[in-house]
Amino acid sequence: MIRATRTSLAFSLVCSLSFACLAGPLSPPLGPVASTSKPLAEIEPRTAVNATNTPGDTTAVHVISQPGSYYLTSNITGISARAGIRITASNVDLDLNGFTLTGVTGATQGISLATGSSRVQIRNGKITNFPSHGITSINCPSFSVSDVVCEFNGANGFDLGDGATAERCSARNNTAIGIRLGAGSLAKDCTTITNATGIELNTLSRAINCTVYTNTTRGILANGNDTTIESNAILSSAANAVGILVNGSRTVVRNNSVNGTSVSGQIGLSVAASSSNNVIADNLIRNHDTDGNHVISASSFGNQISLIITQTPETLNFPCSARLAGTILSSSSPGGIIIASDGVTVDLAGQELVGSGISGTGITSTGARRNVSVRNGAVRGFSSGGINLASCIAPQVINISASANTGTGITTNGGSIINCTANANTANGISAGDNALVSNCVASSNTSDNLVVGQSCNVQDCIANASTTGFGINASFLFNTISRCTTNANALSGIRAQQRTRIHDCTSQNNTQNGIHITFGGSVERSSITNNLNHGILMDAGGGVIIRDNTVSENGNNTTQASGLRVINAGLCRIEGNAFTANYRNIEVVSAANLIIKNTSTAPGAGNHLSIGASNSYGPFVNVSGVGDISATPNANHPQANLLY
Repeated sequence: MIRATRTSLAFSLVCSLSFACLAGPLSPPLGPVASTSKPLAEIEPRTAVNATNTPGDTTAVHVISQPGSYYLTSNITGISARAGIRITASNVDLDLNGFTLTGVTGATQGISLATGSSRVQIRNGKITNFPSHGITSINCPSFSVSDVVCEFNGANGFDLGDGATAERCSARNNTAIGIRLGAGSLAKDCTTITNATGIELNTLSRAINCTVYTNTTRGILANGNDTTIESNAILSSAANAVGILVNGSRTVVRNNSVNGTSVSGQIGLSVAASSSNNVIADNLIRNHDTDGNHVISASSFGNQISLIITQTPETLNFPCSARLAGTILSSSSPGGIIIASDGVTVDLAGQELVGSGISGTGITSTGARRNVSVRNGAVRGFSSGGINLASCIAPQVINISASANTGTGITTNGGSIINCTANANTANGISAGDNALVSNCVASSNTSDNLVVGQSCNVQDCIANASTTGFGINASFLFNTISRCTTNANALSGIRAQQRTRIHDCTSQNNTQNGIHITFGGSVERSSITNNLNHGILMDAGGGVIIRDNTVSENGNNTTQASGLRVINAGLCRIEGNAFTANYRNIEVVSAANLIIKNTSTAPGAGNHLSIGASNSYGPFVNVSGVGDISATPNANHPQANLLY
């Protein structure tokens, strides 16, 4: 037991001596105790803007003359004849730290940069009431400002030089320009409110995604070449204000929304005469003074302009493509859309242009315009017609519905009318003039003629039904072709054709007058003419017509006593290979000097098979009714025989 106690004491003594050796001396060294805290420069590595760190001079309340990072610790009030802060060094970062610089009478700028200062950043504060600019950085490359408000200053809010960037800044109620950008500068996500001009761009500068609100003279001014104005929202409220003014060349204006308040003189987008080769696309511009959404000088050339039409009247006096933003109700004279330039395409984009009954023509043109196209939508309810491009040279009208207009639905003088409908208009449905292609169109229930062409036209695959007082198709002049068309239930003849018109593979039925009325040469071939109240085919002037391989049935009745075919005052016609069935009278040739061969006639009505006048030439008329095998019937096998049965 004694032995164990001695061992324990020895071990404790060794441990105590070891601890003492590790802990060092117990008494502190002589002299002051050194601090273990970090220096202030490491805790806040920036310099406060104050009288000690940034003393002022005769030019500014505070002058930053050394590179570094600076911040405000309080608001700053200006002094007469001085700027609030002047930066003379490069590589400066200035954080306004949420504080405000406030000017006084006689002061100069809020913050100014000396010429040659570069790579300067300013952020996060407000500059107000300085008699000159809020911030100016002329001749200071690589300057940037963000999250700063400049308001109620006596000149520009932000007067930025070349190569500057302004992001998320606001310029409000400044006397001149909200944000002025030098060459190669950028304003992005900024707001300008109630300045004279919201944003001014110079060469190669850009304004992107900015809000430009109620500036009194101009929203955005492109005052140099190669600028970009994109995805901005602009509102003008003052009289004679311009939303976007392009005063340079090669400017891109795209995807902007520009609104007015319809007061006197407001213009949405204006391109000056000296400006050329601009790209203007997909801007939504509306509610400006009458016809003031787009004003583009005729002297401006080489532009690529794609417009969105939001209201009418709209005059397009410059080459462009334009499309409707949606259905538009036109309620004021002179009407809807006026095309006053060559090279205009109007795309209704599947929407309707609607008249109020007192609003002129839906779409019209002035002068001999070339390369004009209207397509893809509906025009209805206008007091002076739906579409009238009669003054244009070879226009295109494609995929258009023109209905319920007072006047003609679609009028051209040549060109192409393709895949269109014209219904219930109070004059003609479609009037195509000379040298026109009318293809795959439907014209129905129009008051006058459903479809009218001049001369040398091609009408194909069209339907013309139920004209209330006129013809289905009226081709009154020379050298037209009408093919694969259908006319039904028109007040006058289904097809009226004169002067060497060729009609083939058509159907004309149930018309109140004739199925086909043709004069002065031409032809009717491979067509079906059925159940018309008057004659199936009538030739009554001029002669020289070929009537071949048609099916003519059930025309005329006991009241009209009409014929499947009637030829009067028309010689030199060739009537060949037609099938006449159940007409009141199947064939009636009153005139002389016609040739009648290879036709069949069956089941005439109360009339008879035929009535042939003197001095005509014809194959033998052979009645083979009920004879069975006709080979033994005299002349039945004659190569020119006309068979009656």
